[in-house]
Amino acid sequence: MSDNQEHKDKLSTLCRLCNGFIRDTKLYGKQRFAAEILSIYGIDVFLETDDLYPPFLCSPYSRNLYRYRETNGESLNTSLDLKSLTPKQFYPPHSINCEICLPSSSPRGRPKKRKRRNEFQADQDISFVNSSVTSNPDDKTNPSTSHSSVNSQNEYSLLEGLLQHTKHVMAKLNSNQKCMYFNKMLDILSPDEETLLCNSIGNKQRCPISKDSSSFSMLYKDTEAMANFDVYKWTKNRYGPLVGYLLGLAGLGTNFQLVENKPTETLLVSRAMEQIYTLCNRTLISPVSFLLNLTAYSLTGSRLLVDMIGNVTPAGHYKTVTSWIKDQSSEAQPLPSSDLMNVFDNEQVIGKTWSIKPRNKIAISIITNKAFMALPAEETLQTKAEFKPEKTLKFDIESNLGRKDKNKTHQNRKLKNVICEMIDQGSERFCKMEIDHNEQLYHFLEDAIDTVLKEQTLKNGNYEDVIDDLVKREVQDETYIKCDLCGTLNLKRKFVCSNCRE
Repeated sequence: MSDNQEHKDKLSTLCRLCNGFIRDTKLYGKQRFAAEILSIYGIDVFLETDDLYPPFLCSPYSRNLYRYRETNGESLNTSLDLKSLTPKQFYPPHSINCEICLPSSSPRGRPKKRKRRNEFQADQDISFVNSSVTSNPDDKTNPSTSHSSVNSQNEYSLLEGLLQHTKHVMAKLNSNQKCMYFNKMLDILSPDEETLLCNSIGNKQRCPISKDSSSFSMLYKDTEAMANFDVYKWTKNRYGPLVGYLLGLAGLGTNFQLVENKPTETLLVSRAMEQIYTLCNRTLISPVSFLLNLTAYSLTGSRLLVDMIGNVTPAGHYKTVTSWIKDQSSEAQPLPSSDLMNVFDNEQVIGKTWSIKPRNKIAISIITNKAFMALPAEETLQTKAEFKPEKTLKFDIESNLGRKDKNKTHQNRKLKNVICEMIDQGSERFCKMEIDHNEQLYHFLEDAIDTVLKEQTLKNGNYEDVIDDLVKREVQDETYIKCDLCGTLNLKRKFVCSNCRE
């Protein structure tokens, strides 16, 4: 078994939180409580490898974390074990002086009885050990193992010294000097080394970005905050290293305040930041993208467009947008005390259908949008006595009654004169009415006779028209059925054609 595998096996027997020896046969993986460990201690266990960190938890701390999950964090105030614990942040790699692999000075478990051995056997064992150490000078196995362990120890010491030196130098440099140093260091690195550096930076920033995304993930539900939303202030308060990285990509310098009067650049940086935040929090709904999706739905009313935007940006989908709109109308808005103008609009929405079939009904719905606005006026119209409903209605009723009486008298007089002229057959009105009636009757009769004559056709010495053909066709359709192969007419009760026998 290699040293690294033995080191990995030793780590699997330790608890990730308390660093104690796990005595239980049942093992609890640390990734089962990844969210709780990240919330309490700020440690993302998904970024840890089994070669450097213990992969399991002991039974007591797994029970405490499970209780923390079930109580939604309330048990943290009563659990002293979780509050007082400070997990180990860094486990050094395996070396010759590895604290994981070296035996502890205090052995675990019940002490065992030492077996008695005679002095002769003890002397033989000591002489054998001494001879095994001093003999075989040409053996190359032990020197190579010792040499590799010494090299790994030297590399680890060199890495620690480099980190301490870098920390000491960074403390003495100003911002411009640090920027120059980083640029020169990146010029030295190869593309593969830059890839490793960027990957390490991404792994380190994943945890704080995920925490920051949780701080504004429910901001879109606050109506007042969304109404007064400021893209510049929101972007400025995000995770600083990520803001600096995006400013560098956009070529906007290192000071974000210089972009305050540039709304286009601010919006570009905020949209790019949302996409990166989505990589760390897949269920995030960001306020900038949500406002974009809300605007798209208000302009188009398309569910497909809303879902398309929600699939590529942290903007939420159709159900999220419609639920947000429904929540806005749940509370009645207070009416101003001034004069109001009431406005409503009925929007008819007709569903589409592509199938042609009987009784195919199309879904139609009507959406009523209602709004009101206050009218600016020096004096409120509702306080004027002449505009009260009782006076206005009384005036309208009296005027309408007088108008109706006059119209009714005039109509009665006119009807009486017409009836008198109709009774007197010698009057001019009666003669004109009789002539007009006869002319209209002659015109209609002549047109009907011409239509019938045009429809008449001579067949086999008999005159037939369209009506006869329609009657024959209806009788034929009701009584007979036509064969698809030979065209012979058969009675409907027959299943076999009398001509082709099909």
